Amino acid sequence: MTAAARIVDGLPPVRRNGSGPPDTGEPSTWVPVDLGPVVAGLRDGTNTRPVPVVCRRSDEVGLFYPYRVNGLSGDSGSGKGWVALYACVQEMADGADVVYIDLEDHEDNIVGRLLSLGVAPELIVEQFNYIRPGDPYMAADLNALDELVVTIGATVVVIDSTGESMNAQSLKGNDDDHVTLWFKLLPRRLARLGPAVVVLDHVTKDKTTRGLWAAGSQRKRAAIDGATFMVDTLRPFGIGMAGVAKLTTAKDRNGTHPNGLKAGEFKLDARSDAYAVTLEAPTPSFEAESFRPTFLMEKTSRFIECHPDSSKNQVETAVSGKAAAKRLALDLLISEDYVTVTPGRRGALIHRSVHPYREGESGTSPDLVPTSSHLVPGRAQPTSSHLVSPLRSRGTRDEDEVDGANAPPRPEVEDF
Repeated sequence: MTAAARIVDGLPPVRRNGSGPPDTGEPSTWVPVDLGPVVAGLRDGTNTRPVPVVCRRSDEVGLFYPYRVNGLSGDSGSGKGWVALYACVQEMADGADVVYIDLEDHEDNIVGRLLSLGVAPELIVEQFNYIRPGDPYMAADLNALDELVVTIGATVVVIDSTGESMNAQSLKGNDDDHVTLWFKLLPRRLARLGPAVVVLDHVTKDKTTRGLWAAGSQRKRAAIDGATFMVDTLRPFGIGMAGVAKLTTAKDRNGTHPNGLKAGEFKLDARSDAYAVTLEAPTPSFEAESFRPTFLMEKTSRFIECHPDSSKNQVETAVSGKAAAKRLALDLLISEDYVTVTPGRRGALIHRSVHPYREGESGTSPDLVPTSSHLVPGRAQPTSSHLVSPLRSRGTRDEDEVDGANAPPRPEVEDF
């Protein structure tokens, strides 16, 4: 039995003989959507555009979107697991239930973390729904998971991690079809039920080629319809240490957090039995983090347009400029869907132009920034001064981008 067959065991098969899928009794999704109610709702304020309300920063702006697939990527020990737990702790404090699907750790460690974060034992038992799969999931498991999410009204579902979950199904993370299938049958399926689904993923070991995305197929990034963030360790996490991680927006489909810019700083002080944790909002400034090398983005785009299938090294060699600024320019082109990346020979990443980028086109549309008509009832809402820095669209020909040269070293530590 193939991997694809195992993952959908018990689900209605798709016919390949031209007769179409069997009649399941459910309405087809391959019909035009009635947009009338959507348009009317957005115009009169009864409907809202997506707003991230889960995993709130110090300014009450959230990172993750309900009804969407969101993500956190980073090295082992970078702090991404702590960020996901922090989102769960906030929701539990608000009285909501959460689901944590754990394929990498054990319940005693996860519960220990929650206790260290000050979560009352009874809340852990009653509201933290912990699942530790030991076998591949079948159709019955997916149906039971659906029922659980709906019954408890889960506001967050964490999947830790993408790689381990795919491995359990004998699926490959660098295979486009396998990635598409996995996202369809697990994260996207759950997101349709209402929670903010947060998938944790690892990055390649080579920091010079990883960019802002997770290891494996670029379909992982395409499957994110909420927001995903790269988690980089500034100070290591560990017992008796005060760890700090920077969250950089790799993709925000709805435009709240500008791609390539700092979305927050996560701090975990574990120097006492009761851990102190904060997720601080970035301070608007003209520092390197607000830098958008639009001139280099256009130069890079033009080169890739004329030289498709170029590797990252070929692009950076051909385009003149500071190395750090060129890397940022390419990352932004990829995260904003001007350039696509696919695996090539011998592990090379092949770049192709999706559509041309020209200077002056960058920046998130103001129409995508949440306003008072986009807010979610019953939740703490961001103030207008905290939504998006007015510097997000700043373009410059200055190529002297800072590349963290003064950042503290990142010692290798065990995942904490």
